[in-house]
Amino acid sequence: ITIKVLFNLLVLRSMLKEDPKQRMPLSRVPFFLDEIHSLDSVNRKAVLNMAKDLGFMAITAAPEPVSEVDALYFLRPHKGRLVLRNELRIGVKFDEQLAEA
Repeated sequence: ITIKVLFNLLVLRSMLKEDPKQRMPLSRVPFFLDEIHSLDSVNRKAVLNMAKDLGFMAITAAPEPVSEVDALYFLRPHKGRLVLRNELRIGVKFDEQLAEA
């Protein structure tokens, strides 16, 4: 799974227009990665870091929280719809020293 995701990001990255000075895409491109919890923590971190380095914004989904993302959103129904609201956002700070212990 990790290789497929990284390969697809590299292919997509080659199609984006980039700023010649910074050699980065002119805008951050979102991509959706479902079931991110099924990857082990090393591969989750690698995929998310490479995506960020290539100019992508990973939008992930999992039935349980993962620590390698920047923020978690817990969706709650509101009038029959799932609404993404800022008050349900929890920022995450990943501590590599704790992860290695």
